[in-house]
Order: sequence, then structure tokens, then C-alpha cells
Amino acid sequence: MIRKKKAEKLSEKWGYRIKAPAKRVRIFKAIELGRATENYDDSHLLGEDGYGSVYKGVLPDNTQVAVKKPREADKIQINQEFHRELAIVSQVNHINVVKILGLRLETKVPLLVYEFVFNGTLSHYIHNKSSQVLKTWKNCLRIAAGIADALGYFHSLASPPIIHGDVKTVNILSGENYIAKVADFGASVLISPDQTTLASKV
Repeated sequence: MIRKKKAEKLSEKWGYRIKAPAKRVRIFKAIELGRATENYDDSHLLGEDGYGSVYKGVLPDNTQVAVKKPREADKIQINQEFHRELAIVSQVNHINVVKILGLRLETKVPLLVYEFVFNGTLSHYIHNKSSQVLKTWKNCLRIAAGIADALGYFHSLASPPIIHGDVKTVNILSGENYIAKVADFGASVLISPDQTTLASKV
């Protein structure tokens, strides 16, 4: 109960009431993620997206995580991007979508903590000539089907529907047995059935 009240108090700072997400995700302290990423050392940098930088972290129980740390920017812009991504990932539970594990709110800018997907990206497989992953038809079909399943879920089963807005090879992660996982929801939007104009613009 104390943890839930703390989460709600911190979330009010960013104008977002954490209801269902507070029951499913962990609220991390700054010191926890600092230790996990060795204070966001460059050796832990996994890459960058529209929201900021992504760092690999290792928690005390050896759980590996990916921490999205936003760039220093206008607070309003950060707030909007944070709300948008959290609103989407907190309601999605799909094998082909990267899973959110927690948040860090007691800071100048909020952070999102995701599962660590360890097999790289589709972009790496395509552009790395030494990679053998896409040499087999079975792997190609598994990855393509996974991406299709995720997008089909976004468009037809999620309520309201989700438009990802930035589907590209660097945002397709590869998990165990090369299961595709769609990531990076910074450009995504939730679309109600009557918002056809917005959907076409995206």
C-alpha cells in the first residue's frame, strides 16, 4: 500500500495517474538504476532512439534490463513523450512486444525500464554480412510472422488501436529463438475509431 501511494504521488508530478501500471510494474529508485548501469557508463550504452539513450543494466538478482534515459530537453516535450509511451506499453502484453518492467519517477526526467532483449536487432542481422540468422528460411519466417502478429494486435485487438509510427529494422529486437519483439513507442499514438484523419497522417 505504501509503495502504491508513493507511486501515485510521484506520478502526479508528471501529470499521470498510475493505476493498473502501478500493480504490474516496479518503481525504481535512482540509486538502483545508477548501480545497475554503472552510472550510465558508455560501456552499457545499447543505442539511441527518438526518446533518448538506452542502457543495459544488471539488477542485484542478476535480472538484465534496458533503461531508457531521455535526453535533456524541454520538460513539456519529455512529459508528452513519457505519457504517450507509458500509456501504450503499460496496456500491452504480447510475446512480440518488448515488455515494460518498471519506472523511475523521482528525478528531473522520468525513465522507463524494459526487459533486456539479448539477441540484437533485425537491422544488425540485415547489415552484418557475417550473421547467419537470416540465411535460413525458417528464421526469416519466424521474425516476419512475429512482426506481423504484433502489428495485427496493435491495429485490430488493442483497445483503443495503436499506431506504432516508427516501424523499422532497428526497432525490431530479437529474443530467445529469434522471436521478434517490436520496441520504441516514442512516436506511437492511440487511435479511436473516429480518428481516421489522424491515423492517415501517421
